[in-house]
Amino acid sequence: MDIWTIVAGFAVVLTAVQLFPQVYQSFKTKKVRDLSFGFALLVALGCLIWLIYGIHIHDWAVIIANAINLLGAILLIYLKLGDK
Repeated sequence: MDIWTIVAGFAVVLTAVQLFPQVYQSFKTKKVRDLSFGFALLVALGCLIWLIYGIHIHDWAVIIANAINLLGAILLIYLKLGDK
């Protein structure tokens, strides 16, 4: 395994979990008032497009990272829509 494979793997992990601290905090506190709906929506759309692209080029790193990140964005949108 060369250094660039390790770097790519590290990037995939970080990309895949980047939203989960926010998702965890939002579930824990039940507060998403300060969270921008536009941010969550743009992240979801970006991840969806990257996911489609990853499927098109058959790149599992892109597919996995963006599928996980899309899940996080969807969870944030769900929490934001349920915030009263």
